[in-house]
Amino acid sequence: MIGKTYRDLISIAVEKTLMDMGIEVVETVSQRLKEDYNSNFADCLENPEYLQRILQEYYGDSYTAIVKKIEDYISEFKTVQSLENFLLVLNK
Repeated sequence: MIGKTYRDLISIAVEKTLMDMGIEVVETVSQRLKEDYNSNFADCLENPEYLQRILQEYYGDSYTAIVKKIEDYISEFKTVQSLENFLLVLNK
């Protein structure tokens, strides 16, 4: 099982990145995660493909800039296996 600390870290990193784009973006992505996958931002650590699909759908190729910002937030922890896997899936 993935630790709560890393789930919280992902949740904060994703929410902060999206908040930089506007509250509407946070609400839209959060709503889609809930509606499509019955998930939230913290669940994206174990299922990063959910976030990837939603970001690609809304932002096309520019979703990679969003992923880069998320990666910047968690950069000091990205050698942790679960976070490394999260980033690998997002960067596909």
